[in-house]
Amino acid sequence: MRSYLVLACLAASCSGPKDSGSDSAPGPTDTESPANQDTGVESNWPDIELDPVAADFGEVQSGCSSDPHTITIASVGAADLIVESATLDDTGAYGVQGFDSVVSLAPGETLDLQVVFSPSADLALETVLRINSNDPDEPMVSVELTGEMASALQVDSMVQTTHEELDLLLVLDNSGSMAEVAGLLFSDIAELFDPLDGVDLHLGLITTDMDDPSYSGRMIGGYIDSSATDMATELQARIPDEFTGSGDERGLDAIEAALTEPLLSTHNAGFLREDAAFAAVVFTDEDDDSSLDAASFATWLESLEADAANASFSGFIGDPGGSGCFLVEGDTVVSAISGDKYDEAIQATGGSWWTICASDFTEALLELGTEVSGAQDCFTLSDTPLDGAASFEYVQVDGEDISYGTLDGWTWDESQACLRLNGDSMPDPGSVIEVAYETASDCP
Repeated sequence: MRSYLVLACLAASCSGPKDSGSDSAPGPTDTESPANQDTGVESNWPDIELDPVAADFGEVQSGCSSDPHTITIASVGAADLIVESATLDDTGAYGVQGFDSVVSLAPGETLDLQVVFSPSADLALETVLRINSNDPDEPMVSVELTGEMASALQVDSMVQTTHEELDLLLVLDNSGSMAEVAGLLFSDIAELFDPLDGVDLHLGLITTDMDDPSYSGRMIGGYIDSSATDMATELQARIPDEFTGSGDERGLDAIEAALTEPLLSTHNAGFLREDAAFAAVVFTDEDDDSSLDAASFATWLESLEADAANASFSGFIGDPGGSGCFLVEGDTVVSAISGDKYDEAIQATGGSWWTICASDFTEALLELGTEVSGAQDCFTLSDTPLDGAASFEYVQVDGEDISYGTLDGWTWDESQACLRLNGDSMPDPGSVIEVAYETASDCP
């Protein structure tokens, strides 16, 4: 850009003929700004020029950076150009190098700025680079910066699996206060076995009573295996007729007694298998009074398996945390002491707890069966989704689309970094899960 100084003269100082009878208006002086002068004579003013005035970075993968784009500032006037600042409207996805402080450019000199684009899902993909200088008629000039975030679509296929073999030990509190709730529990017990279809199962039932020698870790009626025609009916037949067991409930001691000598090779012989996964589940309205503490119990329980992840302890207990639970529903009245010691053992072995204060155990027993079967409800993907749940194009189980939802759909579990299939969307054993999602590819 060029500026010109307009030269004019006042009538009183100009030579040559005058137009008599008229007054000449004064013209601009050489002290007026270049914007008001236009005689074609170059002025002594700074002038700025940018190249380019817009930069498109195209597609750049999320989490990666583009090659630098050069923005050239040129001093094209007749006086020094002072570049005062170079700032971005939004600094998130873009960075500027080459300008740290005020720069003076003599006429003909240039300054190169390097701009880099590094997109991600939470950053603006368009912005403006603004450059301020002492150019009198363009004190601020700008460069439009644009770019797009590229991503790759990853498709993962997984199969729902379960344990091939499972040794499941149920521990029933047979004290007097459990009579009513035990009836409710075991009337729904068939739900436990639906997710275990196809698993080679050994099922044993003991009580928390360690005072009566006829219990004290001894399996009631021996264990049941998968050859049973109706495992739920077989189990219900083993429930004690009378709930007169000890009020000193020692569930952890009972489990240890059942799986160690002398019972392991006598009364309970054949139950525990070397290659089978193991799970124990207690049903009680009291906390544990065992001599064995929760941490020692967890260490011992996990030693039963070559892979500690294949041994777990769960429970239907009074709600942990000190308050316990209380339920009045029609004719059903249930109260329970907080099962804090049981909960400590549950947490240490990766199990789960459900409240014992309920009148319907259908859903809880179904969840228990799914958990002890070894089936997954949270699936680890081969790569990291670009933007959490928003990255998923589809989730399918056996070719059927699963919608997003916390009750019966899929969710992305950020804390566990896995795709969670909730409620009815939980895949059956052998089901194929297919997931398509956007992910950040490796940078070039």
